[in-house]
Amino acid sequence: MHIVKLKATSKDEIIKENLELTIFADEIELIHQFLENVNRLRDARILENGIPVLTNIKWEEESGFSFEFSEFDCKDISELLHVARPIILDKEPASFKKVCDLLGKKGKGTVLAKHLKSLRNLYVRGEYQPYFQFAVNNTPLFHDETLKLWLNGAEYHQDKEKKEHIEGLEKILSKDITRSVFLSQLSGKLKSIFLLAHLTKLILEKSQS
Repeated sequence: MHIVKLKATSKDEIIKENLELTIFADEIELIHQFLENVNRLRDARILENGIPVLTNIKWEEESGFSFEFSEFDCKDISELLHVARPIILDKEPASFKKVCDLLGKKGKGTVLAKHLKSLRNLYVRGEYQPYFQFAVNNTPLFHDETLKLWLNGAEYHQDKEKKEHIEGLEKILSKDITRSVFLSQLSGKLKSIFLLAHLTKLILEKSQS
């Protein structure tokens, strides 16, 4: 068992707290595993130039809305999704969700809990959903549940019903645009993952001091 002491300050510096977190050996191991997974994620080739982002939205009378994204190499997508899998699939042993839940219970009612809530919001809502939304056949494009449809229908589990749903979007948007939409949605998840990794690394360092 380790007693980890942290000093937490809100962004506006109005709230300052001294925290004491009790971390057990199995929880330390969980954090270690999460950080190992994050280190593998950092080495993904597609991150060298940054995750694809939405650069422009255009409206044309004949074709309607169209989306433009920063360039990326399609060959690097599989690697990114492979190394991200142990983190973004909730049921994995050291997923983002499990680490957040662990620390959330440790810091309940504190600035730490508020910080974790903001990370969860970024992780789930992404960088675009708070500002705008587009729907195709009543399916919101910039939404975590739609992203999960893509991951489980086209990439990870290849669920038949979900795959057919994604293929329906591809017929309307094109396969490249559909894939770019979902990859750009991952930017919020990646930012929140790396922010959580910074926090967990600090906790590990404090547990060893």
